[in-house]
Amino acid sequence: MFEKSGTLLLKNKISFVLPIALSDTGRDEKDHQRMMLLLESMEAFFNLDDLDRFFIVCPRENITLLADLLANRIAKLKIEIIDENSLCPEFMSDPDTTAQWPKPNKGWYRQQLIKLAIYERMRTDFYMTLDADVIFCRDFGIEDLIMDGKAHLNIQREQDYISLYKSKWQKQEVDIRIRRYRDAEKILQYTRKAEYIDQWYGETPVLMSSILVSELASYLEKLWQKPWREVLLKKLPWNEYPLYFLFIESRQQRDSVYIAGNMNSMLRLESCLWLPKDAYLNNNNIDSWEKICAQHKNKEGIAVVVQSWLDYPLKQVADIARVAFGIH
Repeated sequence: MFEKSGTLLLKNKISFVLPIALSDTGRDEKDHQRMMLLLESMEAFFNLDDLDRFFIVCPRENITLLADLLANRIAKLKIEIIDENSLCPEFMSDPDTTAQWPKPNKGWYRQQLIKLAIYERMRTDFYMTLDADVIFCRDFGIEDLIMDGKAHLNIQREQDYISLYKSKWQKQEVDIRIRRYRDAEKILQYTRKAEYIDQWYGETPVLMSSILVSELASYLEKLWQKPWREVLLKKLPWNEYPLYFLFIESRQQRDSVYIAGNMNSMLRLESCLWLPKDAYLNNNNIDSWEKICAQHKNKEGIAVVVQSWLDYPLKQVADIARVAFGIH
């Protein structure tokens, strides 16, 4: 097991982190309802013997409501509800973390910082990051996530976007990722190597190494001579996954820590409703989603996402997911 702050990290268990807020998300403020579907799917599909802890991190004012909603699941899912201010004390001064997408909000960058900062609470070698709109779609346990000490990893390429999206949206997806990786390069003071230039790492859910996030934090502090969370709050914009994976690339550790896969290796991207229906070559939308999921039922990947900003009716999403994946 790796050693962090004198503590041996568990290799035979996995932890999860879900940042959540009930306001200022830039969306419809129903993420607590999406969370319940996520947890329902986790109970249906995840081998709970492999679970160490499930961290839910939220603003202090949301703790009571979430505790009430989760009362019947806290023990079974080993849930710990954490005040985000205890994890990121910088939030107490209400720093400007304004993001413009999908509409102005202060929560988007904060939830990304939380996904990194949670390493300080981890007892496991790896932990999985979650968002409220993730839905698990098949049986899985730690043996499906980690093999011979290496974690499975989504990798997306331009060809994947060409296979899924119309040309306008293909370009948008590529441009977004190019921009995000350039932002990370600036903060890390690192220029990405040519061998990786056409590869972008998948979105939530992602398996992160507790020890490598710890080392990223130490690197940022040494580089910028300030506490690492303060560095990131003052150097917006950035995204957590480009920062983390470019750091790993810079140390030439990716292939010793991860099993590089494809667009469906963790998140089953081709089964997701990731963009509006007019973005897809096949006009994928909520009305065709059950058929899409059925077509991909036996493929790899443990989770799908129906993006919350698409505003599909949550009940319809839940009803289809329960039937399509057999959640019960």
